[in-house]
Amino acid sequence: MSPEKLPGSEAVWPEAALLWLRQLGCDEEEALTVLESAPPFSPSTLKQVFTGVMDLGRRAGRLGETMALLGHQEAAFRQLRESIGIPRAAPPAALVPSLVLLHSADGWQIPGGWIPDLLDRAAGRSLGVSSGDVPRPFPQENPFDSDPKVVFIIGSPPDDGALPFVEVCPVRTAEDWLVPGPGLMHAVFEAASRMHCTPDLFLQRS
Repeated sequence: MSPEKLPGSEAVWPEAALLWLRQLGCDEEEALTVLESAPPFSPSTLKQVFTGVMDLGRRAGRLGETMALLGHQEAAFRQLRESIGIPRAAPPAALVPSLVLLHSADGWQIPGGWIPDLLDRAAGRSLGVSSGDVPRPFPQENPFDSDPKVVFIIGSPPDDGALPFVEVCPVRTAEDWLVPGPGLMHAVFEAASRMHCTPDLFLQRS
């Protein structure tokens, strides 16, 4: 994935918008017609993703289906937090300090955008970036306020020992994390399973 298409980079994601429209039941022709009249799908946070999906559903004449889909996802996120035992109102100290690193041609980066929101929904606390932030290079000196308990790796890193971490967790599917489409839900449940050492509840229900 090119640097200009990272979470938080203010990129436009028509491919993600198409994925959402297909999930709402639109065929290819209908979806492309909706995109022609819609503003660019360019979210920087998870809230903006859902706001954009609501607009797409409204333009497609599928507002009811959209509300049902997003309502189902919110209910699943609430159930996830309940199963973990950490409510949304919990203080930051109760969340698992976590770091997401992306390896690209430009070296190691900490992707921003909606990535911290995904960790938050999974009862994690993002290190290095906050919701909506632009991507930033990973500094080798580890300047965080606490050591990460879980380090998620996106991409195929070289085995050069450049990271100062004993153990890392490669993500299953990079697109689930990096593209603001329906796969974000998979990323939240994957993050929760790694951070809290629980089975992936999303896969259990699939």
